[in-house]
Amino acid sequence: AEDSVNAAHHAALVSITDQLRERNIGLCGVQESRLLDNGEQMVLGTGWKMLHSGRADIRQWGVALLMDKQWQRAFTGSWTAHSARLLSARFQLQNGITLTSIVAYTPTNCSSDADKEQFNLLLASVLGALPRRDLVVVLGDFNAQIGSGSLSCSDVQGPHSVQPNTPNDNGMRLLDIASAYQLVIANTLFPHKRIHQYTHEMRSATGQQGQQRVLDYILVSKRVRSSILDCRTYRGFDRGSSDHYLLVMSMQLRLSNNRQQQQPAGSAIGVRY
Repeated sequence: AEDSVNAAHHAALVSITDQLRERNIGLCGVQESRLLDNGEQMVLGTGWKMLHSGRADIRQWGVALLMDKQWQRAFTGSWTAHSARLLSARFQLQNGITLTSIVAYTPTNCSSDADKEQFNLLLASVLGALPRRDLVVVLGDFNAQIGSGSLSCSDVQGPHSVQPNTPNDNGMRLLDIASAYQLVIANTLFPHKRIHQYTHEMRSATGQQGQQRVLDYILVSKRVRSSILDCRTYRGFDRGSSDHYLLVMSMQLRLSNNRQQQQPAGSAIGVRY
């Protein structure tokens, strides 16, 4: 039975990496990966590398980071599996700058305050321990609704939001994290159609479409806000059984040992298998 599960996971990974390659996406965060334990491996037959952090006992939660050959060359080899909901990895940019990518999967908004507080304290400790010069990109399913923006949050979110006026509890926690660690929420910065802003769609038992929401976010260090070229969802990506859409951010980056890309590889979240 475990062999069949592993085979299904590999087939899903091959499908995901093929689609990412077609869209020129080189770095992808995966939430609810449901892979056992922590590890680093090549996805056979694709050329992609995967880092993953999961539970040792059951296939629950889990996060992973997929990188193509270009990002592998920039990968420093340093990464940490902080929990089944959080991992971080470091990449070398030109001019001595290091990019730290964090993949996060927050407990749902209806989870206990203790569970949510435990996750947020861990995320804060990871962010707080990073060197100040690091460029930070957080790829996360935060199960959060951050509201439509206000003067008090204008430094971390842009004017383009399709959310209710009032943030939920997870949303307030996310806004606090962004403010405390000088991060901006990339998918609120650009005007797009509503269907290209929603990241999650509730499904009925019969598979019918339901309420659409924004639950997934990409957070980036404020000092490189001008390097963010775009951030939106793509609905044509084969999501399998996932009810989340692919959220893609494009940035102008100079990876170590690589030429600057005019059409830079993006960072993606919201892909599940």
